[in-house]
Amino acid sequence: RFCRCGMIALRFKEVAGDLSVRDAGSIALDTIHGDFSLSSAKGSLFVKNSHGDMSLRDVDGNVTIESISDDLSMRALKGNLHVKKSYGDISIHDVSGDVVIDSAADDLALRGAGGDIRINVGEDVVVYLEPKAGGEYSIHAGDDILLVMPKNANATLTLRGDELTVDWAGIEKDDSTERVVTLGDGSAKI
Repeated sequence: RFCRCGMIALRFKEVAGDLSVRDAGSIALDTIHGDFSLSSAKGSLFVKNSHGDMSLRDVDGNVTIESISDDLSMRALKGNLHVKKSYGDISIHDVSGDVVIDSAADDLALRGAGGDIRINVGEDVVVYLEPKAGGEYSIHAGDDILLVMPKNANATLTLRGDELTVDWAGIEKDDSTERVVTLGDGSAKI
């Protein structure tokens, strides 16, 4: 199914197959059993249950996903993102607001978050972050975390894990499993 909706608000109770929506207003989707793609929405998106892959681009509002069974790909969100439960991989690029992921079973790649971050992922996490003064970033992973930041980052990192490697000019190597590292003025909390 394809819908070009002219910026009106949409409500879908149950969709049996795939759904592609372009140029819509706010969208509420209770259950979709196939893949869902959304391009160019001028409002919020609420998804209760998604049983397929989800691709979201150019959403000018908040996105809330209660449960997604497969992969989520998101690019260019002008609002906050809240994913309550995900069973697939998540790829996120350019979110201007906060990113909250309560529980994700697989991998997460995140680049370009403008607000705070609170994520809990079962497997690997890769985050490209430009921490903001006063920002709070919480990253929990079942496997590896790779955090990449600019050379002039100002952050206090509280690190805990089986093995910690900090590759940063001026920071000494340490074999501990818990560590606090201050970069610059330490104004962001990670």
